[in-house]
Amino acid sequence: MTRVVRPIAAGWVVNGTGVPGPDVDEFAEAEQVITALAGPSTNGSDTLLAVQHPHRTPAALAGGLSVVDALPAARQMLDRLLNVAYREVTDLVAPYMVSGPDGTALGMLCLADPAVVDIEGLARVRQAEQVYPKVVAERAAVLAGLGWATSAAMLVPTTGGAELTEALEQVIGRLGAAEVATTDSAGRLHRLWLLGPGAEQDELIA
Repeated sequence: MTRVVRPIAAGWVVNGTGVPGPDVDEFAEAEQVITALAGPSTNGSDTLLAVQHPHRTPAALAGGLSVVDALPAARQMLDRLLNVAYREVTDLVAPYMVSGPDGTALGMLCLADPAVVDIEGLARVRQAEQVYPKVVAERAAVLAGLGWATSAAMLVPTTGGAELTEALEQVIGRLGAAEVATTDSAGRLHRLWLLGPGAEQDELIA
C-alpha cells in the first residue's frame, strides 16, 4: 500500500524562538493583516507575513500593487529572511503542539499525497478549499509566484484522528524539549519538534 503522507525532503526552520514579524493567521481577515503589517512591530523590517501577503504591505497599498506586481519584492524579502532567520533541514516530519486557554491541539507537518485531498478520490481529509475557497485561491497564487511553500495547509483526517493524536503525544513525550517554542499574541504556546528518519518517524507516517 502506498503511503499517503511522507517526510519533508527539504525545509526551513526558524532560528531562535519566533518567526520575524507579527503573528496573524493566514486566514485572518484582510483588514487584520493590513493593520498588522502597518503596525510598529514591523517597522519596515522583513517579515514572513509580508512575504505571504505582499499586496497588503503599506508600500504595496500606497502603490496600488496587485499580487503579481508585489511578488518580486516578496521574493527578495524571502531570500533575505532565509539567509538570516532560518536554517535548512531535511528528511523529517515535525510534530506540532498548540496550547492555550482554549485547550491543546496536536498536528504534524509533513507532505501529503494529493490523492488524499481529491474530492473525487479517497476523501481521507477535509480540504481547506471547501471552507475558504477565495482565501486558498489567493494564497495559491502567492505561493506559486514565490516558488516556495511558506506555510502549511491544514488537513484534518476524516478517520483515525484519535490514534494520530495518541501517537503524537507519545513521540513528543520521548523527544524532550521542543526545537522551536513561541507564544503568539493570543497567549497560545506553539511548540515544534523535528523528527528525522527512524522507527518513530515510520510510526507516524505509516
